[in-house]
Amino acid sequence: MSDPFKIEGPAVISFSGGRTSGMLSHRILEAHEFRLPSDVFLCFQNTGKERPETLDFIDRCSRARGVPVVWLEYRPGRTFAVVDYATANRTGEPLRAAMADRKYVPNPAARICTIECKLLTARRYVESLGWDHWTDAIGFRADEPARVVKRRASADEREDLVFPLHDAGVTKEDVAAFWRSQPFDLQLGPNEGNCDLCFLKKPGTIERLMRKWPEAAKWWKGRIRNRQSVPLRPPQLRGAGTTLSAAIVAADGRRRRTGPAGSGVSLHGLTNNHGGQVMLALFIIGGVFAGLYVRERVLRAALTLERDAARAALDALRAAQGQIIEGMEGLTQELLSGLSPAHTPEAFDPRDPWDDLTPQEQAELCRWTGQCDVKRAA
Repeated sequence: MSDPFKIEGPAVISFSGGRTSGMLSHRILEAHEFRLPSDVFLCFQNTGKERPETLDFIDRCSRARGVPVVWLEYRPGRTFAVVDYATANRTGEPLRAAMADRKYVPNPAARICTIECKLLTARRYVESLGWDHWTDAIGFRADEPARVVKRRASADEREDLVFPLHDAGVTKEDVAAFWRSQPFDLQLGPNEGNCDLCFLKKPGTIERLMRKWPEAAKWWKGRIRNRQSVPLRPPQLRGAGTTLSAAIVAADGRRRRTGPAGSGVSLHGLTNNHGGQVMLALFIIGGVFAGLYVRERVLRAALTLERDAARAALDALRAAQGQIIEGMEGLTQELLSGLSPAHTPEAFDPRDPWDDLTPQEQAELCRWTGQCDVKRAA
């Protein structure tokens, strides 16, 4: 059996800065004795809204394993820049630029933070290297099959996607055990994530993180205050904001909720004005298209069935059709058994149903149609 962690170039090893992709990079480096081929490299795309702990973790992994990581950032006009740990943006400018180019904030129906700042930015860099076909190694686990299916559905025809952890049967528990055995770890707790106030998190989690990181909430508030540069929502969502204030009021019951002592941050204060509404708008606006989003995932999954699975499904369909046909034949025989011999199919001439009519019926048919031929009229 081939080693799923042996990657042939040209290839990109996606490193998001999380524990799972960190384990993926380690296992691939280990399989190559920590000497990657010249056309295989680790790649991290910084949105500017990654947690400082994430950036520190990536740098620590790179130094501990003696392997460089290519750091990329989105730039206005849908271009990119190569940076490093020291020069990486920490004020959200790459994401702000993507929002300005796209004219709306990221949401579950249009995840421009992932699409523009990460996937397309990496693709533009690879294209600048002159590669016309490459492998992309992604850190999805065996307990994340839906993510694997969805990512395959969005693959570029020039890239081959591989999921070594998924193929090796690695689960979330395996990842946790791996990092417990290492001398360092990502300094983020459960559900905190690499990006602050990610709209994919549950509202309760976002509220808790706003209390812990009030500066993150202030950033989102400031970015959306000027709607001329970055509209609150895409054109197709105009009017959705009319229910936003009501939803916010219902969520907090008009009760003031303060942050940590001395922070001066109030959930109601941040969300009860036009600019601050974006914290909840990130997932409320996206929720408008939640049904379409789920349907899209289902359709993509159906369209990306493995060949063997598709053939198996076709064989099962044919078998079911055969059973249906057999059942219909049996039912037909039961029905015919109750008929008199004169009405069974054997008593009919299928080449000329005219002969089954009585002379009176033939005459009546001729009178109504006026198209009886000479032979039959005779």
